[in-house]
Amino acid sequence: MMSCSVTQFTFVSNNQTWDAAQRYCRSTFTDLVTVENEEINQQLVNVSQGKSFWIGLRRNRDNWQWSSGENVTYTNWNRNFFCAFVQSDGSWNNNSSSTKMPFMCYNGRQSKIYEYSGTSGHDRYSFQNSGHNPIWS
Repeated sequence: MMSCSVTQFTFVSNNQTWDAAQRYCRSTFTDLVTVENEEINQQLVNVSQGKSFWIGLRRNRDNWQWSSGENVTYTNWNRNFFCAFVQSDGSWNNNSSSTKMPFMCYNGRQSKIYEYSGTSGHDRYSFQNSGHNPIWS
């Protein structure tokens, strides 16, 4: 029997500060999303339907760190402030943590493809290890 890890990404359209978004994601899901590569970055941009959103990347003094504690191995940047977000074109920017905007959470382990099931205020996607098209349910 083969098993694969599945990650559910949830776009939350309620505008929150970065800290409030992190608290919400950690209490309701797992954490703010970690973007591991360009493919996931582009899929998240598609999920957000052209809206900018917070991701789990924050600068602490000299270093950028993912909210989950993982090492930063991929970036797509413009930088000046301390918390990162994805813009509608997929490029990253940063802003003051007090700026309110939508955000992206994840639940489980991160991987690749997505499954959509709309809920009030949230759009949920599950990423799996194979395929490239959304599975709508």
